[in-house]
This record gives sequence, C-alpha cells and structure tokens, in this order.
Amino acid sequence: MLTTTIIAGFTLGLFGSLHCVGMCGPLALALPAPHAKRNKQIIASVIYNTGRVATYSMLGLLFGMIGKGFSMVGFQQWFSVIAGSIMLITTILYFGFQQSYQPQWFQNYTWKVQGFIASALHQNGKAFFVGMANGLLPCGMVYAAVAGALVSSSVLSSTVFMTSFGFATMPAMLLLMLFGSGISIHMRVKLRKLTPYVMMLVAALLILRGMNLGIPYVSPHFQTTASGAVHCH
Repeated sequence: MLTTTIIAGFTLGLFGSLHCVGMCGPLALALPAPHAKRNKQIIASVIYNTGRVATYSMLGLLFGMIGKGFSMVGFQQWFSVIAGSIMLITTILYFGFQQSYQPQWFQNYTWKVQGFIASALHQNGKAFFVGMANGLLPCGMVYAAVAGALVSSSVLSSTVFMTSFGFATMPAMLLLMLFGSGISIHMRVKLRKLTPYVMMLVAALLILRGMNLGIPYVSPHFQTTASGAVHCH
C-alpha cells in the first residue's frame, strides 16, 4: 500500500516541480551566491531543499492526524468530495477569473514567513531554515498535496505521501539553483501556466475518491472504523 502512496506523491511532486521552477525561481536563485564555488552552491542547494522536504513531511504528519480524525467519525468520504470541490472551484476562480480572497490573518502569516526568509537570506548557515520556511509559503501545489494527505488511509501514509512529494520536487529545484541563468523568465511563466491543470486533476481525483465507486487506487471503498468493531455475545 505504501508503494502506491510513494508513487502517487512522487508523481504529483514531479508535476509540482514545474510549478516550483516558475513560482519559487527568484527565492531559489537568491540562496546560493553566484560568486560562490560550485561545491558550496551544491551544498547550499541540497540543504535548502532538504529543509523544504522536512516541512512537507511535518505537514503530512499533521494533516494525516487530522484526516485520521475524520476517518474515525466516518466523515472521510464526504470530506474528500468537499475538499476536491473546494479546490476545483478555487482553482477556476483564481486562474480563470483572477479572483481570490485571503483573510487578514492569512496575509499577516504570509508576511511574517516572507520577512523571516528575507532576514535569513542574509545570514550564513540558514539555508535549511530558509527551505523550511519556503515550505510554509502559500502554494497551490502544496495545497493539492495536503488535500491528498488529508484523505490518506493512515498517518504514516499521509507522511510518506508528503515526503515523496517533496523529494520529487528536488531535482528540478536543484537544477534551477545551479543552472538558473539558463532558464528564461518566459519559460518560467510557461511552466507556471501548467499549475491550474494539475490542480484540477487532483481535485477531480479527490472527488472520485470520495464517491466510493470501488475502483482500485482511484475510488476505493471506504471502510469506517465502526465496521471493524468487536461485538461481544
């Protein structure tokens, strides 16, 4: 079962890495100083991306526990449909009509994370923490991954899913940080345009999963904890 989870998380991460190159390019390119030696650039890039993966793993653990709670009360099926529907509607409104709404507390949170990153970028030895903070910035692809983690079958599965997602984004980000000058802004914009299609695909899969159609891997039958109760005679 974990093999399927790893493949699913890794696949989403591969698609997500294209979004990362488009959206996180300026931040990633600001970390390894251009004048630094190649080995120092590689070390800084690996440490930075390891920090991102660490954050994704912790998010998987956190939202896995939340999803487990929904599963225990028999609400996970409907939660999957609701999460997929919200993601689909939000993606259409934001990318199709350029409409979005962020509450003030969320904007304040974003500014604080950005402020920490801006401060840490000017300090040596902070690459890991910059990476961790970057994993906390608002990101459509991370939202999609978190939605998948929420409806995973277990806390372990959720954590593995998010960790696989993070590792799959590393190759593209490492290449960007080491050879970023060869990727034009025009190309990054094109890569960024793939994001809504990937998010809508994930949303559709979440809705299908919650419909309990009995399709292996895509829409398996949900089993609530109540069905496994022991009856005493």
